[in-house]
This record gives sequence, structure tokens and C-alpha cells, in this order.
Amino acid sequence: MFTHKLTAVSAAAVALGSTLLLAPAASAASAAPAEQAATCRTVKDSTRFGASCFDSGLYRAVARCADGRTVPGPWVRDQQWSYASCTSIGSTVTGGYVQFA
Repeated sequence: MFTHKLTAVSAAAVALGSTLLLAPAASAASAAPAEQAATCRTVKDSTRFGASCFDSGLYRAVARCADGRTVPGPWVRDQQWSYASCTSIGSTVTGGYVQFA
């Protein structure tokens, strides 16, 4: 349970930190995922990052890979799981975040 809470907090922090690197127009739109992250459950291991959110419309998990790239998972709706994997690019998962449509 402790690991789960830490992962959710880490995902929210990564999502919030990534908005600082985006162009101003994209930053405003990207701010919403950090606020909505409290309604999501996340899981992470060395090969994938997953998310399941409540009352959020469309969303997807995005994995941050050890080589610095990101890999998005499929778009899903409320309470479904979206998984993103870095194995498709020959890397491992270091974290991730939830992206909302």
C-alpha cells in the first residue's frame, strides 16, 4: 500500500514537472493532469507504467524511459487500465504520468 501511494505521488510530481518544460500554450492544458492525478491509481515496474482513473473521461498512461524518451499507452475511459511499456524501444521504465484528453 505504501508503494502504491508513493507511485501515485511520484506520477503527479512528474506530470507537474513536465508542464514546466512545455511551450506556454501547452502548459495551461497540461496543468489539468497534475490536479486530476489524485483520482487515479498507478502502478509501475521496470517494464511498464499503468494508470486507472475515475470520473476523468479519456486518459492514457505515459511511461518515462531510462533513455529519456516517453512512450504513451492507449487512450481509455473511466476505470479502465492503460499501460505504457518502454520495452518497445529497448529501455526500462523510470516513472510515468497520466495524460488527459
